[in-house]
Amino acid sequence: MACPQCAGGLSIAADDARTISCRYCSSAVFIPDALWHRLHPVKLASDWSISFRDRLLSAEALRERASQEHAEAKRQAQQDEQQARRRAQAVREQEQQALDARDEEARIARRQKTLLLVMAGVGVLTLGIAVWLGYLR
Repeated sequence: MACPQCAGGLSIAADDARTISCRYCSSAVFIPDALWHRLHPVKLASDWSISFRDRLLSAEALRERASQEHAEAKRQAQQDEQQARRRAQAVREQEQQALDARDEEARIARRQKTLLLVMAGVGVLTLGIAVWLGYLR
């Protein structure tokens, strides 16, 4: 196509705007419909359809379903929270049992040590009495 102003050749591409600028005289040139439609053919519509196989719900039914789902989610969150509390309580109880067992072992060890000291003392006392009574010289 030639520029209507200077007759210079115009280069037109499909991605150009509807009005282009002449590279020789810089005038704005409007692309005619025939050429424009060849570069941008009209897209033909094709037949299509939508198939829906479930029952349609009213807005009220949708609100009710959403309310039920919300209530169920809330119940589930409460159950999860209760379960987490029970687990935390079980862990605290196990820790307390471990501490109690350690304390009991320490008490037993102290009692055994005391008993050994008492037995040693009794042995020394018995030996002293035996010497005093003359059984041992």
